[in-house]
Amino acid sequence: MISFKKLFSIFFGAFILSLNANDSIYYNNANLDENQTLESKKNTSKSSNQNIANNNEIKNSENLIDYEFKDFKNDDVSLMQSIINRFSLNEETYVLPIYYSFRKPYYPVDSIAGEYSKAEVKLQVSFKTLIFENIFANIGLYFAYTQTSFFQIYAPILSSPFRDNDFIPELIAYRPLDVHFWGGKLYNVRLGYNHISNGEGIDEVGFKKSRGIDRIFADIMYRIGNEDIWNLDIALKAWTFLRKDPINVDSYLGYSSLRLTYDLYKDHHFILNIGNLFHNYAKYKGSIRLEYKYDLFDSGISLYAQYFYGYGDNLFEYNILSHKIGIGIAVTRW
Repeated sequence: MISFKKLFSIFFGAFILSLNANDSIYYNNANLDENQTLESKKNTSKSSNQNIANNNEIKNSENLIDYEFKDFKNDDVSLMQSIINRFSLNEETYVLPIYYSFRKPYYPVDSIAGEYSKAEVKLQVSFKTLIFENIFANIGLYFAYTQTSFFQIYAPILSSPFRDNDFIPELIAYRPLDVHFWGGKLYNVRLGYNHISNGEGIDEVGFKKSRGIDRIFADIMYRIGNEDIWNLDIALKAWTFLRKDPINVDSYLGYSSLRLTYDLYKDHHFILNIGNLFHNYAKYKGSIRLEYKYDLFDSGISLYAQYFYGYGDNLFEYNILSHKIGIGIAVTRW
């Protein structure tokens, strides 16, 4: 099956050839020698301009840093290494052996909710894999998957169940940028689709536990700082819903979010996530998530702490006010 890149090249090449053909028809036989000389000069000039354009394009491409897949290099590596390099971490990947809720975890059946422990284990695994490095104009495409689980390991009366899970597959197009202003630069933009659901149906007492949404979203990312001392990343995300279940989930999750990441001496990482950024603040139902990571030497493992206050810690509790804190470890690379 022919790729979009090849198809675009064929049409573009045919268009250029058609322009050259039209130029040649313009000349008449009486001035053939003169025109051939002019055409030769013209082609030489075009070739020179094309070489300059190609060199500029190569230079611009070299200036672009692929922050999504830093380890991927499409060069002389083995097939297995190439496959491995196509994988990368996506969102935070961590385990919190203690994730404490200042309120009892929600469940509509009191007899079950009453047995829930305020402390539980929270786990999140998130990765992405490159599908196309450069479809055209430095635009890449990747698939991502994130799963967040809440494990009631400290509730043996309930057989220590997984209280809830969020499953998030995504398909994302991205393009590295190198747009400098205000002392920093825009370095990445994304456009994607994601599905979020908890994989549930109707429980044994007839309660519909199922939740599910589909969204189209866009991200733009800005960075300022000194690579060796500090960096501030600002990521603004906006989305629209293709499907909402329950129908009022947008009143709590909103249509945008802001993520601030502050790195200090490459070892300390402070992250602030603000949910439901632009909303009717008289009826605000947003959230904040604070995260801290401290890298342990050069191991790819970090000490990790998380604090959450607001709505939407998971999709099942989208309309339940939560107040939680946890500590554990995070994976920063593999």
